[in-house]
Amino acid sequence: MRRRVFFVALLAASGAASAHGSIQGIDHFSAGLLHPLVEPTHLISLVALALMIGQRGIARAESALLGFAAGVLIGLCCAALGWIFDAELALLVLATLTGGAVAMSLALPAFAYAVVAAAFGAGVGMGSNPDAFHGGALLAALSGAGIGASLCLLGIASVVNSLKKPWLLVLVRVVGSWTSASSILVLALWLSGKHLQAPADAPPPGAAVKMDTTR
Repeated sequence: MRRRVFFVALLAASGAASAHGSIQGIDHFSAGLLHPLVEPTHLISLVALALMIGQRGIARAESALLGFAAGVLIGLCCAALGWIFDAELALLVLATLTGGAVAMSLALPAFAYAVVAAAFGAGVGMGSNPDAFHGGALLAALSGAGIGASLCLLGIASVVNSLKKPWLLVLVRVVGSWTSASSILVLALWLSGKHLQAPADAPPPGAAVKMDTTR
């Protein structure tokens, strides 16, 4: 229980920091490569999707892997062109549902896996846009982010796929439930943070607006 609380607190604290800039001491490509590991929403999303793919079996989840690759490519292209939107809310909701599906060991149609994986990929790709990068640095960072997300997904899915003993399969379902719970808590913190952010110059509700009549 303490470990779970510590994990969620760590994610919440990390969420307050911007993970879209450069990581000190390494090049742009390496910073992009590590981006999925330092962005809490992306990490939770990749873990949830990897659990689902590994639980189904990588050999039977080719459509999901192809869907993720296509989604990441589209998302990265949109990020490079500046066609992005805040996908954190959608990713957290999707991670919550996916983690729940893993916990219940639900078997979905092949096209459903592909659609879910493509949605994850597009959200991760569009959310990997560094704020201060341009030109070659931007392309290097986005390329690294795409490769890093794919490697992270394949690595976790491969480990889950290799688990064959019954008690290990139960453990996968437990981790899926933890992932879903963590997504809900991070989602709540994200929504509360958005709610508390108000424009500095906006008058409070019901306040009278004074007009300058001296001119």
